[in-house]
Amino acid sequence: MKVLILSFIFFCASNQILSAQDNISKMPDRRTLLEKLTSVRIQSFFICKIISSTKPTEDKHLPAPNPEGLPHVGGTVVFGKRGHSKAIIIELLHGNKQLSEVEFNNYYPVDSLYFVQYGDFIVKWNPKTPNYDIEIIKKYADIQRGTKSGNYKFYYQDSTLMASGKFKKGKPHGTWLHYSSGGKLKSSCEIKKGKWHGEHKEYHSNGVLKTLIEFKENVQSGIFNYYDKNGNLLE
Repeated sequence: MKVLILSFIFFCASNQILSAQDNISKMPDRRTLLEKLTSVRIQSFFICKIISSTKPTEDKHLPAPNPEGLPHVGGTVVFGKRGHSKAIIIELLHGNKQLSEVEFNNYYPVDSLYFVQYGDFIVKWNPKTPNYDIEIIKKYADIQRGTKSGNYKFYYQDSTLMASGKFKKGKPHGTWLHYSSGGKLKSSCEIKKGKWHGEHKEYHSNGVLKTLIEFKENVQSGIFNYYDKNGNLLE
């Protein structure tokens, strides 16, 4: 089974968000690993090896994401300015057991190894070099695979708290708190059965509220406010 994966998808629970705030897509992604993991419904975790690739061209006709921002299944790959790569699955951690190949609309070197979270982001991985992120991702995948429930905490490599929250039958549920590597509260979000449902808040480094966005089952619905570092609402 082949799956076309859109490479890195910046935080976007709905197309409405991007159309309302075009400048968001131009910002670098500074989310923590757990912010990424809890941002979309996870379908498959796997490690893959690139077996063929095509370098970037100037063709800008790229496949568009579906309304939920998730990858298309099947279909024809359209080569674009980011190139194209094909990979084989060498280790499936969680998800579709029939998955054997994957295609990206991005260029990656042949024989390189990548850990992939289906539908959100890609982590390059060299098995000869310890990668703490991979251990966190495997722990997260194990919770999903085992449909576990309970309160969990995740830590940075220096034992600083990265995130805390609850799982219900393998899915994030309830209030999740995310912290910077310096130990400051970075964001909080309300999740219902794996989907953002309620308020999502982000904070400036000084602790002042930065964004307040309301979601209903992963779709922005209601408040969408931005604040400066002094707490003033930005129009």
